[in-house]
Amino acid sequence: MEKNFLGVIYMAIGYQVKIRAKNAQNQQRTLTFSPLLEVIDTDQALNEFAQKLQPLITETITAAECYRIRSVDNYESTSAPGIDGLPESTQDSTIIQLDNDIGTKKVTISKSASAAESDTTQFAAYATAVYEFADELTTYLVGDYAVTDVTLRAIYDTEVENPS
Repeated sequence: MEKNFLGVIYMAIGYQVKIRAKNAQNQQRTLTFSPLLEVIDTDQALNEFAQKLQPLITETITAAECYRIRSVDNYESTSAPGIDGLPESTQDSTIIQLDNDIGTKKVTISKSASAAESDTTQFAAYATAVYEFADELTTYLVGDYAVTDVTLRAIYDTEVENPS
């Protein structure tokens, strides 16, 4: 919050980014990041932000939008979508913990790409992509955050037979 010349407090304008993506079955979803700093409000920053996110999700990014409104309409990704490298996992989530001197913020990317830890090459590539995206995210968040933890959480769909 800031004060104008009359001493009246007003809220600064926040920025929000929406990333639209679709999978091979043409199902679509939108990921929203908010509030961000106004430095995200350029085509270059928006494209760089989306490029860092692309390896973390299995869908292909189709658009990156910034509200107070800026949209990259003909988005063309130069990064390949990540893959789901955990066998029999139905939904993976990447959880990024960010801390600053005021508190903690968690950013969860549900239905994220993943990698089995036993596949060291793929896992290292995925970890690099996660931290590159998290570092990019901290440059746009309000509050001078640092990445303190990243967790890959897999959810497994297990059928249980009726014991009777």
